[in-house]
Order: sequence, then structure tokens, then C-alpha cells
Amino acid sequence: MNLNKSSGDKHMKTVWNGLVAAFTMYSKIPMPNMELKEENTKCALYFFPLVGAVIGAIICGWRIAYPYLCNGNFLPAVVFVIVPVIVSGATHVDGFIDAVDAICSKKTVEGKLAILKDTHTGSFAIIMTLSYFLVALGVWSEMPIDAVPVLAIGYVMSRALSGLAVAIFPHARTSKLLGKKTDKKVLGSVMGIYIAICAVLMCFMEPLYGSVGVLGAAISFAYYYYSSKKHFGGITGAVAAYFVQVCELVIPCVVLVAWKFF
Repeated sequence: MNLNKSSGDKHMKTVWNGLVAAFTMYSKIPMPNMELKEENTKCALYFFPLVGAVIGAIICGWRIAYPYLCNGNFLPAVVFVIVPVIVSGATHVDGFIDAVDAICSKKTVEGKLAILKDTHTGSFAIIMTLSYFLVALGVWSEMPIDAVPVLAIGYVMSRALSGLAVAIFPHARTSKLLGKKTDKKVLGSVMGIYIAICAVLMCFMEPLYGSVGVLGAAISFAYYYYSSKKHFGGITGAVAAYFVQVCELVIPCVVLVAWKFF
């Protein structure tokens, strides 16, 4: 009896540590202080999509509030775009900048991997990042309000796909995404469940917006595989962050196109 209780307590502690580690590593949401050693972070990726759930909840809350607070579309769009950046602590934006800098360099795979570690930011990265946020602002300023819940789920979807890639995509030589104690099969299965739930919810809430949103996520995922292999020989932390940013722009773009033309 005591052995079963001890084993259960150990599993609960592992789960709790993984949850705390996920929000500590991938967000700026206050969490209890914990040493981020491998023993505590081995389950962190399992909870990575929950950071997206928090972002989605805030997005949905703003969707309800902004019609009473704002007269135009620009300020609501700014909030929609900036919330994921604030909640994630700009972690994914930072990786996006590094990856774009490397991709635009036209160097060899080894040269691009070296750029990912460089602390300097090139002009291409600055231009592309500014362009990214301008496009995002434009898209969100035109977004129909009934599409927002679907897009909110997209923040979970993008992170679940990122986690799935860690389990099934080849890793670059310098990648440290997968810890020694993380089980790829379990990680892939957990992320598959997240993805299936997200896809069902998106299509159930708004069949048109949901189906094209899932399609946009799938296209982003395929592009992620192609670009990571071509430019870096596999995925790294920065390239994974790049994918999250790309996916979270592609989904609203295709939803907006569906609204405009269908």
C-alpha cells in the first residue's frame, strides 16, 4: 500500500514539475520557483500546448470586451497580435528573428546553424520581422469576430504541432530540443491527442473557418519539415519557434481569405 502511494506521489510530482517547467520555460506566467534540471523538465513539452490555451483564453476574453471599449479595428488588432508575444515572453519571436536571419543569409547549413547562435541581428531579420507584424496587424484588423474562437484554438494547435515535430522530425546537429529522458513515442502520442482535439473543436465551432484553419496549420507543418531540412538539416529550438510564429500567422490568413471569398 505504501509502495503504491509512494509511486503515485512520485508520478504526481513529475507531472506537476513538468507543468511548472512548461510555463516557466515557454511563458512569462508567474510560476513557483523550480530548478530547471532535466529531471524536472522531462515532461515539460507535454504541457507546452497549455501555454497556447492561456493565450487563447485571453484572446477570447478580449473578443468579448473590445466591442464595448473600442470604436475602431486597429486597437483590437494590436491587442490580438501582442497578447501571444507578452504571454510567451517573446520567446518565439526571438527564435523567429534568428531563423529568418539564417535563412536569408544564403549560407551553407553549417553557416546557418552558426548564425542561430550569433547574438547579432541582421537587417534581413529586422525587415522580415517588421513585415510579419504589419501583416498580422492588417489581417487581425479585418478579422470577423465570430472567427476569433477558432483562431484562439490555433494557439494550442501550433504548439502541439511544434511538440509533434520534436518527436518525429529529424533534429539538426546542434539541437537540444529533446531531453535524454523524454520518450519520443509518448510525446508524439500526447501531441497527437492535442492536435485531434483542436481540429475537432475548430471544425465543430465554425465548420468553414475551422476546416481552413486546420488546413493552414497542416500547410505550415509541411513547410516546417521542408524548410528545417533544407536550411538546417533538421529542427532546433530557434527553428521550432520560427514555426510557431509562421503557423500563428498562416492560420488567421487562410481564415480571413475564407471569410472574404467563401
